[in-house]
Amino acid sequence: MIRLLTTCTLLLFLMQTFAQNTMVHTSSERFYKKGSDLLDKEKYTASIRFFEKYIEESPTSSNVIDAHFAIVFSEMQLEQVHSSKHLDEFIKDNPGHPKSLRAHYESGIYNFRKANYSLAIEDLVQVTLSDLN
Repeated sequence: MIRLLTTCTLLLFLMQTFAQNTMVHTSSERFYKKGSDLLDKEKYTASIRFFEKYIEESPTSSNVIDAHFAIVFSEMQLEQVHSSKHLDEFIKDNPGHPKSLRAHYESGIYNFRKANYSLAIEDLVQVTLSDLN
């Protein structure tokens, strides 16, 4: 009887722990989805807040790199002071990630707009149109 009671207690504890982990995971995914929705609507400042909250809640999630890129992209669209530096850091920190190709493209466009043509060419030659799809 004691063994059965111990087993039931242990099972209840494990189920509660699993349920809490699922709730946290679902909650952080809501931040990512909301940030993505706001990014699509070009509400860059608000999207940055949701992506930062997502990264804070789920620092090891598979979408963290995408969230970092979304933040950097939003900063670029808002023309924030350190956005170019953050974009360069993203490229350096994630060289093999597919978003790094998009980051090169965005950096090239940014430098072209700022009349830094040699830097723009450096970034844009690393990207093909098929990389952006």
